[in-house]
This record gives sequence, structure tokens and C-alpha cells, in this order.
Amino acid sequence: MSKTDPIVSVYQERLDAAVHLLDEHNKSFAKGSPAIINPKKFINTVKEAGGTNLERLAGFSHEDITECMDHSYTKPDSVAVKPRVLVKEIAKIFRGKDEVVSADPLQRIANAVSGIRVDKNKKISEMSLFDLVSSYDPADPMSKVGDRLKTLSRNQKFIVFTDDKTMNYFTTLKLLEEVMLGFDGRNTMVVDGQVKEVYKVGDRPSQFWDENPVYHGTPLRPDGTCDKTGKNWTGVPLCIRQLVYLAVGTREIDPTDGNIFSIIDLALMTKIGGNHTMQFEGNSELWTRYQRAALKYEQLKNTGSLPALKVSLRPFSEPAHWNKAGHPIKNGQPVNWNK
Repeated sequence: MSKTDPIVSVYQERLDAAVHLLDEHNKSFAKGSPAIINPKKFINTVKEAGGTNLERLAGFSHEDITECMDHSYTKPDSVAVKPRVLVKEIAKIFRGKDEVVSADPLQRIANAVSGIRVDKNKKISEMSLFDLVSSYDPADPMSKVGDRLKTLSRNQKFIVFTDDKTMNYFTTLKLLEEVMLGFDGRNTMVVDGQVKEVYKVGDRPSQFWDENPVYHGTPLRPDGTCDKTGKNWTGVPLCIRQLVYLAVGTREIDPTDGNIFSIIDLALMTKIGGNHTMQFEGNSELWTRYQRAALKYEQLKNTGSLPALKVSLRPFSEPAHWNKAGHPIKNGQPVNWNK
């Protein structure tokens, strides 16, 4: 399984929640107390005992967990002590069932990732930190949930994303609690051995969109439509888009020319429909019409340097690219973007 596999993420969330529970348990005892349980050693033993995936982890009995703790001691009055209640709560975390009655939001994460959803009808003021974090939509940071999180975090950075751009709830909640204690937000955070950037409300990892072949640096709409001309580039082979892009660079195509619509229509005639797989590279009329661009194409192809035709959008994290009308992709005008 890859690191972005959602099952792996749930598995790790449950292990993290168990570690947090042990950390909270250990805080109740003085350093060196026999009641302290080593979280790292416990997790390693769980894995060695076979708990290396979600299904096997859920199959651990109370006795299995107790053995993995390897933890019992005898008090001076000869009473043997085992952390039975702690074992029961860890078993419930491993099984992903909402059986543990606890105000601890990190423990509740282990329940939530198994499919238990937050009550969306709750008033914002009644929502716990976990409810807020799990309800936050990075694509809608101006929602009431986003506003509440922005206030609680003092607009500091605390949000962490996984490789597949979904939120890492456990780490995000942990960092939110940090900034609420008065700490400054972190810029980076190591998660599972990987360095992750930390974001504030409204920010998120870069998104990449198809670049307009004619109007360099501007994105096409998600459906492939050009804001300037209304033409839709969906289905046009990448090699054709690249040639048009290069022809603009060699000035064989002038975006301000009155004939730009007919030029674009010629490119759009190469759209692939259904199972049609014609090879247009070098065979289109565009190749003979824009010869300097065609030569440039071959040079870049031979060095593996053809333009990817992707532009990066960070919708709410680069206000310098905004104008009074709002985000540039919404105002229908070409904008100079940093690629």
C-alpha cells in the first residue's frame, strides 16, 4: 500500500490516538514510576505481534494488548497491578468503535476515521475542537467553521495535509491546541518521517491547472474553457497545445491579432473524440504553418524540456495575485502567474 492509501492513514491515526492516550496516562505519575508505560515500545511490540494493518489491529484482545504493554508490577502491599481500564480504552481505539466516553478529542479521532461523522447541525459555538477541525473544508475557508478556527488559532499556522491533499486530523488538532496555548504556529512539521508544510486557515497546498496555450501563465477553467475567447481546449492533444504555446513564444502567433479565433479553431479541429487515437505530432497543418515553433518543439522534445502547460494556483494564500474583483480565475482576464 502507498503512503496515501486511506486505509494506511486510518491505521496510523489509531496508533497515534493510542500513543496520545498513553502519554496522558503517564503524565499522572512522577518520573521513574513503575506505572509509566513506554508508548514507543508498546507500538513496536504491537507491530511485532502482528498488528501491522487495520484488520489485524482491530483483532487485538484485551489480553493481547496487556501482553504488548508487558506491564504489571506489585505494590508494597503485594497487590498486583495491571492497567486494565487503559487496556479497554486502547482496545476500543484499535477497533474503531465509538465506545469510549471521553472528552479527549484526539481519542475521538480514532473513532471518527472509522466512519462516524460529526453532527453538522451543531451550532458553531457548541462544536468541540475536533468537530471544528473535521468539519473544516479547505476549499471553503470563509465558512463559519473557517472563521471560528481562524479566531481560535489567532490566524496562526496549524493545518497539515497528507500527500493526497486531505487533512491530517490528528496532527492538525495537535497544532491547533499548541497555538491556542499561545505558541506561534510552526512552518513545518515532521509527520511519519516526512517534512510537511503547515498552513493557516485559507491556505492549502498548490493546485495545478491546465495552462492556456495562447495566453501564457493563465489557467484554463476546470472544464478547459479559455476565459478570454470562450474556446474550450478539452480533447486537444498535448502536443498541439505545446506547439501553439511555443508559436506564441516565437511570435508566429500573436494573441492580440484579430485572426486569433481562426487560429485557435484550427488547433481545436485536432480534438480527439471517442477511441480515436490519431498521432498529430508532426502531422497537423499547424506543424507546417508554424515552422520555427515546430523546430523548437523538436529541440525541447529531445532534451525532455517541453512545457508541461500547468500553472499553480493557491487560491487563498497569495493575495498579491488578487484584485478588487476577487480571485483572477473568476474575473475572466489574463493574469501574470508565477509558474
